[in-house]
Amino acid sequence: MRRKIGQIEGKQGDVLLIAIGQMHGNEPTGIQALEKLFSHFETFPPHQISSLFEGKIVGLRGNRQAAAKGERYLKSDLNRLWKAKNVQRILQSPPSNLEAEEKELYELEAQISEEIRLYEPKTVFILDFHTTTADGGEFSIPIDTPLSEQIGNRLHAPVIHGLAENLPGTLIEYAGSRPWKVDTHALAYEAGQHQSVQAEGKAFIALLQAIISLGMSSLSNMKDILPSHEIHDSPPPLIGKIVHIHKILPGDEFEMLPGFKNFVPVKQGQLLARDRHGEILSPFDSHMLMPLYQKQGDDGFFLIKKEPLEKFGF
Repeated sequence: MRRKIGQIEGKQGDVLLIAIGQMHGNEPTGIQALEKLFSHFETFPPHQISSLFEGKIVGLRGNRQAAAKGERYLKSDLNRLWKAKNVQRILQSPPSNLEAEEKELYELEAQISEEIRLYEPKTVFILDFHTTTADGGEFSIPIDTPLSEQIGNRLHAPVIHGLAENLPGTLIEYAGSRPWKVDTHALAYEAGQHQSVQAEGKAFIALLQAIISLGMSSLSNMKDILPSHEIHDSPPPLIGKIVHIHKILPGDEFEMLPGFKNFVPVKQGQLLARDRHGEILSPFDSHMLMPLYQKQGDDGFFLIKKEPLEKFGF
């Protein structure tokens, strides 16, 4: 199972877009979207690619070992290992001493560094694709940079603030610290439920929308694979901020109540889940996000509150 899914290199530009799928091995949607993009253009001659694209697009697979087994992870969550000190420890360790996800991080970081070294871009944008165990739609998670916010807003999906900062060890948080000594921005995109037939299409549209929004191509160039009605200039339908995260500790025996979807409203005091300590009630009137309906994972659910669009310049 290859780390590098493919690449498209247009005429020399300022932006290197690195899109990553399967940071969690049971989330193949991002890989499917990337394969669709690269397969569409694989027979185009170089001069035509140069006329359609500016800059370079690279697609990478995150957790190859977990992907091969269809598991979220094998030893530890790859998307919680990217704390700066932990990354440095892993990079300085002999690969033979590393556990499964530590080795995946070692190889993935090396691949990203090599892509940056070879292309020497002015700007790096990392787009990290995910899906959720619950139904209820797609959303984006920007880091705190203007470009990340801008691209998140242009994907025309709910934009969730405060999540990147409150989940230490994610790839997008690490990228925001500019470890590669280049102007770096990042965004996570949740395309929907793991097995949803719509998720791949949403991920593909989000990928093309990001390419266009980064100035790497145009809508007219993409018109044969991206219907014009899929491009939106209006504000996203919802902007929310994380107000609560329910963390799961070892031995908690956490069990989410069935039936919750992303963005459904919940009332203060409403029963949401149970664990060995008893009932887990909502502390706020809020909206549900990413209720956990799988065995692996340390976050039981998130609660968000809507923010006024005016706060974000709309």
